[in-house]
Amino acid sequence: MTADFQIPGQSLIMVKGRAGSSLQSLVRLGLARDEIQVFPRYYHQDLNVNAWGPQTPANVQSFPFDALITINLYHFDQAVFEACHNESLGGVGTFGTNPRAGVLMGRGARFAANNSFIGLNITSPVAGLPYRFLYTYMVAPAPSKIPLGVEAQMIPTVWRAVLYSDDPYGGGVAQPGTVFGGGSANAVLFDRTLDN
Repeated sequence: MTADFQIPGQSLIMVKGRAGSSLQSLVRLGLARDEIQVFPRYYHQDLNVNAWGPQTPANVQSFPFDALITINLYHFDQAVFEACHNESLGGVGTFGTNPRAGVLMGRGARFAANNSFIGLNITSPVAGLPYRFLYTYMVAPAPSKIPLGVEAQMIPTVWRAVLYSDDPYGGGVAQPGTVFGGGSANAVLFDRTLDN
């Protein structure tokens, strides 16, 4: 292995969504104004025992991680942005309307007609290290603004990538690499293969 400066280069944001939607094929969302930021979030829980006292754990449990991805959209397709907004609310039909309260985002297999999770693809033609987040949704335009005016819009978005399965136990049809009853074992949050 050789250490060197890592410069991923420019990236294109592409998305793919559920069958029957305007996102059913891999489509270009757009370009970011600046760096795309990926924040993996790791979850742990201390296991404390009296013999070790209340501050120092005897062991630590690790739990599945998720990620936040921040993208400042600058050169983008308005129709694709609106479709991502609609899917991020559980698949509402019209931009500006609300879903039924409590609707589930994941309903069936990836890209199934009722599954509102979006495949978020970030290309990497220079470094050759793309990211594909399998199950994402926009948390919000952050800090919750859509600027209106005479200058080019820059819409800050925050995406959340989660592990999703319609069988969290892993006892039925599982993702590739999982074992019967394996729960989250080997579940994929992201990989390096873009959707097609």
